[in-house]
Amino acid sequence: MSEVSRLNATHGSIASALVGLTLSAETRIKSAPGDELVIRLPVENLRAAVVILVNQLGVTHLTTITGEDLPPQLTLKYHFWKERGFTLEVELPSEAPVVASIVDLIPGAALYEREVHGMFGIAVEGHPDLQPLLLPDGWEGPPPLRKEVHSG
Repeated sequence: MSEVSRLNATHGSIASALVGLTLSAETRIKSAPGDELVIRLPVENLRAAVVILVNQLGVTHLTTITGEDLPPQLTLKYHFWKERGFTLEVELPSEAPVVASIVDLIPGAALYEREVHGMFGIAVEGHPDLQPLLLPDGWEGPPPLRKEVHSG
């Protein structure tokens, strides 16, 4: 039985809509604790996935974006809600990480994208205003949540 066929109706429709944009079958779709669906995508497919979520499935609630520094890459998790929670997960290289903005698709992403930009140093292409959100005015140090800043 495939992972998609074991999901509840809401998660099943989301997984089915995004299956063509995911990574290999072994890593793309999994159930997480608390019955949350996690879908791993190549970073270049993130915007296409969000377009499908918004336009075809009516998803508009982005709960938050979280980041993790897991050398040699950074991981971004886009946490959504539509009857149940689900997450889109992308990996970025630690060196020169770039992700496309989704603010034009989900305006509520604006503050979350500013946060990951400031705290992790991730370039968010297409964001209308990447002014620091959490860091003090005039901050010139490295991104504070990057591990290489605190090691050595």
